[in-house]
Amino acid sequence: ESAILKDNDQEYVYLVKNGKAKKQVIQREKRGLQNVVANGLRLKDVIVTDPDELLKEGMEISTREEGESPSQ
Repeated sequence: ESAILKDNDQEYVYLVKNGKAKKQVIQREKRGLQNVVANGLRLKDVIVTDPDELLKEGMEISTREEGESPSQ
């Protein structure tokens, strides 16, 4: 949920592609009690989990594995 941003009536996330941020429009649908991404992402896509307002498409992004501290 923290990765999803809104622009008018569209929802999107930032994918990390070749070390750069890429805006990716997504579509969600309600399944039970959860909203699930139904379109726009694929398994193993890397997304920015908590983007701030300074992040723009095309900016360089460094990544880390889950559980890895920022200093590693």
